[in-house]
Amino acid sequence: ESHGITIGGLVGTGPQGRIVRRDVLRVIEEREVEGAKLPLVKEVIPLKGMRRTIARRVSTSQREIPDVSMVVEVDFERLLHVKDEMERREGQKLPVTAWIAKAAATALEQHPLLNSALVEEGGEVKIKVFEDINIGVAVSLPRGLIVPVVREANKKSVGEIAAEIRALAEKARTSGLSPDEVTGGTFTITNLGAEGVDFFAPVIYPPQCAMLGVGAAKKKPVWVEGSMIARMVTKLSLVFDHRILDGVPAARFLRTMKELIEEPNEMLSRT
Repeated sequence: ESHGITIGGLVGTGPQGRIVRRDVLRVIEEREVEGAKLPLVKEVIPLKGMRRTIARRVSTSQREIPDVSMVVEVDFERLLHVKDEMERREGQKLPVTAWIAKAAATALEQHPLLNSALVEEGGEVKIKVFEDINIGVAVSLPRGLIVPVVREANKKSVGEIAAEIRALAEKARTSGLSPDEVTGGTFTITNLGAEGVDFFAPVIYPPQCAMLGVGAAKKKPVWVEGSMIARMVTKLSLVFDHRILDGVPAARFLRTMKELIEEPNEMLSRT
């Protein structure tokens, strides 16, 4: 009565259609919204297709996975020098993402628990540690992102990984990827360094154990062998599933990543 609402104009949502308190409050709220000056809408984007898939996966990840993040600063100077030399010698671009993928695949050989997934089979929850090391690489598209997979990346050279990422990214943006090219990943990398992002905590791609975020490489003063010099450094952020592993094993994986990137010839010897 105080809001001028008539019972006949209400739709009941209580037992057997009974009008309950929330039905009255809903009408009051709708009237308040109608009377308010709302922002103009430029575009309405249906949550379907790729966007709906992304929404479902990240919601599952955030709802079900107790994730932990840790960040390490890495000296990129030597890697960038080796990268330039190899590009001149081989005549092809070797993006930083390919080097990170190779380093991650090599580190996963030494720290296999991060190359795993939590699955439920026959009513029992198990940790599956995979033999294959398949690196997913996030690729941005106009309406979202997709994660093509470089299979058995630990057995491939940086050049092979670079060529495969390039081909998969191009296919993703044009003709589209086959189901086989976007499934079977065991560890994922996402690089926002080109967008100027220093570091970030990505959302784990379920059911994988972990995801690695790569930030921008920037010049900063670094203490090296008794002298302060300018070096290109970046930050790697690892987000991992605390149900599968604890902080120390995750930190050791990141330390191995740092060692491989700062001494790139070590991973070049592994194909």
